[in-house]
Amino acid sequence: MEDFHLSPREYENMPGFLATRAPGFVESKEYQAISQAESIPGIVIALFGEYFLRLQKTLLSIDRDQAVQGKVKECYKIIEYMASSKDPEVRNALITEIFHQLDPTDLQLREEVSKHLQTNSRVRYEKWMT
Repeated sequence: MEDFHLSPREYENMPGFLATRAPGFVESKEYQAISQAESIPGIVIALFGEYFLRLQKTLLSIDRDQAVQGKVKECYKIIEYMASSKDPEVRNALITEIFHQLDPTDLQLREEVSKHLQTNSRVRYEKWMT
């Protein structure tokens, strides 16, 4: 009989992953709203979604700041990482905590997000939209 090792699901590690991989997220007003006790993955992922969408909206306005563009580009990489995860909870959180925050009446934002999604995240986004 083989020994097996139980390891924590990737979903449980998302708060730390987002804090270290999303440039500016830890300093953001969204992240600052989290108390130590609230480092629940779903809450942190939802706040990352708010952060990402706020930055994306900034780029749609007159502000084409290079630093903001770099942060948004990294956010899209994180979204693709989540869409490609083997952990179904991470993939589900992408839809329930990030995509669900898209305002259905803000067609410009939806179009911009859709345009920049990569392979797996685009598939999940399009499936969610139908």
